[in-house]
Amino acid sequence: MDQGLYKKSIQTILASQSEWGSYVASPFFPTYQYCWLRDGSYIAHAMDTAGEYESASAFFNWVGQT
Repeated sequence: MDQGLYKKSIQTILASQSEWGSYVASPFFPTYQYCWLRDGSYIAHAMDTAGEYESASAFFNWVGQT
């Protein structure tokens, strides 16, 4: 696995996560500026697996309040 790409991917996801915890579907394509529950759940699972527990928790808290 390319560790540089792995770390950059984590940084990109963290940088595009909203302050409320949702993950933006595509930060560079305005049509997809929303969070899709299915995709966000996959991302949160991946972030949890990567050790980014606060990020995953923020997403699930956001889902619970939505």
